[in-house]
Amino acid sequence: MYYMAKKCWLPLVTVFLWSLYNVFARWVATHGIHPIAFVVIAFIFAAIPLLLIAGPGTRTLKTLKNPGTWIYAALSLFEHMTTICLFIYVTGTEGSLMQRLNVIVALLISWFFMNQTFKKEELVYLFPLSFGLGVLFWNLPSENAPLVIVCLLAAVLFQVGKTLVAELSAADFEEEDDLRTKVRVAAIVSFCTSMVFLMAFMPLSFVKTYYIGKSLDVPPLLAVFPSMEDFVNPHMVVAALVFAVVIEAPSIFAYFYSVRLVGTNKFMAFAALVPLFTLAMEYMFMGVGLLRSISISMESLAAMALISLAAFMKVVSD
Repeated sequence: MYYMAKKCWLPLVTVFLWSLYNVFARWVATHGIHPIAFVVIAFIFAAIPLLLIAGPGTRTLKTLKNPGTWIYAALSLFEHMTTICLFIYVTGTEGSLMQRLNVIVALLISWFFMNQTFKKEELVYLFPLSFGLGVLFWNLPSENAPLVIVCLLAAVLFQVGKTLVAELSAADFEEEDDLRTKVRVAAIVSFCTSMVFLMAFMPLSFVKTYYIGKSLDVPPLLAVFPSMEDFVNPHMVVAALVFAVVIEAPSIFAYFYSVRLVGTNKFMAFAALVPLFTLAMEYMFMGVGLLRSISISMESLAAMALISLAAFMKVVSD
């Protein structure tokens, strides 16, 4: 019993941190903080504690030379940006449930582009998953539905894309199973990629700030980018620092360690609990006044049960 508890506590901590991410991202999305500015700055901050955790090492060069590593990091940043945009329109619980669409998208991509066929076991869990997602989409307010779908599809495509990149690159680094090496690479690549994004966005932000300063209409292509003020917003900087130190850096370390401790399949069974943890945390944050009042309909609760069931069935079938 003690051994089982010892192996389970870290995956549960990871689930807790992922759920806290959903709630914190919801808070960011609803408090006027620009998602792009927040993600870029937060991931720069997150690299510092990760490097302190990993310490010095000599086994990172091969991984850093792989283009897949950098593509993965870029897709991950885009995923976080679009996820926070999604949370502007839905709760953290609904968003985490909707992102299970990634299972269906991944299967479709494998079917169309990789000549893989559906297994009978996959069809068993696809039915409750599809039905649960259908219920969530059906209950979306009509004025928000198009924006929710656009943000969700973008987030899911970036998530599936980075997963495919990781799978295609895995064979090159089978020997790189050292935990500290993985954390160190994650920190270095996160920092460098975020800095590249920051430098790329700065000219666009400067032009947008010029339009705002002259009271001119901001061109539609510039409207989605942050202004210079968004990057120096003190609320954003503090939120990014808290997110990086309290949530992102510990969750990356806990995830790597959890997978090593219990294996990928067992960990994914724990991950199916994320929506339930997120729902509990949202009500806690709402109770202390940190989140706007939310209400979960019976239909959404039924969808949560179906999607969670589908997640467990997928783990069993793999």
